[in-house]
Amino acid sequence: MLGRFPYDDALKMIAHADPGASLEALKRFLHLGTDAWTLVGVPVSGELQAERRYADLVWRVQTQSGRARLLHLEFQLLPEERGKMEDRLLKYAVRLYLRDHIPVESVVI
Repeated sequence: MLGRFPYDDALKMIAHADPGASLEALKRFLHLGTDAWTLVGVPVSGELQAERRYADLVWRVQTQSGRARLLHLEFQLLPEERGKMEDRLLKYAVRLYLRDHIPVESVVI
């Protein structure tokens, strides 16, 4: 099924059909060296999960210079495994920014 931009589908089909040649063409287009990127393994799924998440508390605040911000407060009693909190904060910040299009500042308490 062709989408709104048929060239998207055509380019995807070409890239899927010959990933190596497509990557080489992309490197030439971006003026990168031939060793800039190398394909590793099989293609990775592009599907992204749309999980429902709730940040603990989000306030709209304003800086002294008058710029709007979202202040995200995340309350955490017990330690999480390494890297898990950082991943959660990143997910929240990206989703909040995409929703409201203003910078997000996160604080873990």
